[in-house]
Amino acid sequence: MPKGRKRIFGAYCFSEYLRANASARMEYGNLKEQLAETYRFDIDSYIRNKTEFVNRILKKTLYGALGV
Repeated sequence: MPKGRKRIFGAYCFSEYLRANASARMEYGNLKEQLAETYRFDIDSYIRNKTEFVNRILKKTLYGALGV
C-alpha cells in the first residue's frame, strides 16, 4: 500500500475505532489533556506519547489485522 494511502487508512481505522468504543474515546481524550499539560512546551514528547496510544489502538483494528 502506498505511504499516503497507508496513512489515510490508519487515520480512518483509528477514528472508526474511537467512534465505536466510548471507553477508548474517553481514554484518548483524557490522555491528550494530560499530555498537553505535562508537555506544554515539548511537542516532540507530546506526539511520541500520543503515538504509543494510537499504535496500540491500530493493532486492534483492520489496520493491524492486515499488517499494514
